[in-house]
Amino acid sequence: ALVLKVMLDKKQNQNTFLDSDHLIELDTLFDTVKRRVGRLIVFLTRDTLTRPWCAGEITTAFRAGRSRISILPIHTPSFSVPSEQDLMDLSSYIDFSSCNLAQYGISHADILQALNHLLHSESLTHVRFQ
Repeated sequence: ALVLKVMLDKKQNQNTFLDSDHLIELDTLFDTVKRRVGRLIVFLTRDTLTRPWCAGEITTAFRAGRSRISILPIHTPSFSVPSEQDLMDLSSYIDFSSCNLAQYGISHADILQALNHLLHSESLTHVRFQ
C-alpha cells in the first residue's frame, strides 16, 4: 500500500491519504474519508474486510455516494470473496473486539450494504493483481 501511495503522489502531484497512517482516532479517520477523500482505493488482501476500520471506511465512502467518492477495489492474490454466511454473520467475520463501529453511527446493516456493493456492483471497476 505504501508503494502505491508513493506512486500516486508522484503521478498526480498531490498527497494520497493512507489510512494506516491514521488509525489512532477512528472518528477522525471516518470524517477524513467523508470530507477529504475523492477516491477510496480498497486494497483487498486476505484480511482487509475483517478489519473493522476498513469496513467503516468502505461504509463511510459508500454512504457519501458515488458522486462524492469513487471506490476502486484492488484484488490481491490472497483475497477471497467472503461467503454469504460470512456476510450474514458479520460479528463472526469482522473482529469488532478492537472497535465498535456503532459508536460512529455505522450499523451491521450499513456495513453489509456497503460490502455487497463493493463486491458485487457492476458499476465498480475491479483491478486484479496476479
